[in-house]
Amino acid sequence: MAGIEVSGTLDSKELSFSHIVGDTYQAKASIDDTKKEHLAVLTATDEAGNTVTQSMVIAISGSWSQPKTDWYGYTDSEGIYHGDRFNTEDFNRIKNNLKYLREVAICQYPTFDINDLGEDREKHQFFYADEINRLEENIDIIAKKTVGFYYGEPTIYYDNGKIFDYNELNRIESAILDMYDQLVNQYRGRRMLTFCLGAGTEAF
Repeated sequence: MAGIEVSGTLDSKELSFSHIVGDTYQAKASIDDTKKEHLAVLTATDEAGNTVTQSMVIAISGSWSQPKTDWYGYTDSEGIYHGDRFNTEDFNRIKNNLKYLREVAICQYPTFDINDLGEDREKHQFFYADEINRLEENIDIIAKKTVGFYYGEPTIYYDNGKIFDYNELNRIESAILDMYDQLVNQYRGRRMLTFCLGAGTEAF
């Protein structure tokens, strides 16, 4: 669209736009990873001096918590387990970290879905074997759709059967941390804000 000038800010920082094709303009953006929401204010000015300003909030849903990668345990000579135990807090952390990774991933890769494991569990609530299996499936889905790395053969869990041991938990949370490092580094390197003039859409 010859004669159109586009300017704007992201979190009050000036953006420098370039014309891509048709009514699409693009700007590189620097994002503070500690914030979930970012305010973009964009202005388009035509040859006659008419202006249109649009504001939009850009956000990544989900939350990130540092994975626990130092799980420890052992079974004594009497067959009694000693060490860390998996609880609802751990379940919520893994569930939410995988949701966060999916949100970061679809900013850079073709969109895909993972298993929805619902709201966070309260301390008195239970989680079931099929939900643990779906956590494992989500790791595999995200890895295959993005970094292409194989993080080991998952254990299949059954109700009233074996639950995570510390070795499996270290494998799972280390895999999540590795994908985080890779995806966030890619995200930081490829962050782009696209403003489609007139259509009012954005991709982030």
